[in-house]
Amino acid sequence: MYVSDSQYLVKGMSEWVAGWEARGWKRKGGVLENQELWQKLVQAAAAHQVEWRWIEGHAGHAKNEYADVLATRAAERQERSNGLVPSGFDTWLAQERARGRYTDYDPDQELHERL
Repeated sequence: MYVSDSQYLVKGMSEWVAGWEARGWKRKGGVLENQELWQKLVQAAAAHQVEWRWIEGHAGHAKNEYADVLATRAAERQERSNGLVPSGFDTWLAQERARGRYTDYDPDQELHERL
């Protein structure tokens, strides 16, 4: 399962990408922006069974809030990872729980939903 607060990404991959590909990577209205990124994402997803799920951003979903923290920090520092790095989510979640936040959050909830 891939969870995102971007409706454009989720709808793009679950509803629109087949049409874009069939039309030679063009939208009905013309040029498809970021064509190379969409093609890379399609290629990466092809090796997996992906369920694309949208969640509302800034609505208290712990993993989405953490992704926002990481993105904001990287933008402020003008950093990039240049590859895979440990997420640090468990440490962040423990710190947030110590502050009284996300106390009922089950980090494995999405796994339980699929069973």
